[in-house]
Amino acid sequence: MKKYYLIGLIIAILIIIILLFIKFRKRPVEISSIKYFHFSYDKGYMMNANIIYEVNYNDNKYLVKIKPYMVSDEDALEKEISSDEVKKIEDILVKYNVNKWDGFQRVDKNVLDGNSFSLSVGFMDENSIHASGYMMYPKGYGDVRGALDEFFMNIYDNR
Repeated sequence: MKKYYLIGLIIAILIIIILLFIKFRKRPVEISSIKYFHFSYDKGYMMNANIIYEVNYNDNKYLVKIKPYMVSDEDALEKEISSDEVKKIEDILVKYNVNKWDGFQRVDKNVLDGNSFSLSVGFMDENSIHASGYMMYPKGYGDVRGALDEFFMNIYDNR
């Protein structure tokens, strides 16, 4: 009889643990209309070796800032873009499951002269995604970076 109580107690504890896990696990942010977007990374420690892509929604319009590699902050491109273009950014985020990056903060402390990245995306529904790393990257980082480089540099080259 004692054996059945022990088995019942173990099952009850497991059920409670599972229910707590389900309740408190972090669900991926749903990607929707972008309110702000910031993605930056560097390619070394030389002056102007950082790349910055930003989009901000103000006064019912989207403004983009693009600072390519080896271009000074003062020479960065700033211009208005359409909501259709912003939708392309959202499509990249969806395609590569960037919503699963939220909370990623990893650093390889064994590297002295490495590269870093930072991502911050806010949506109209007040949800957001924040991720950063130094010589450590979330799944699909290279694909996302490549797609964003292609998208933003197309705007920059066709200014």
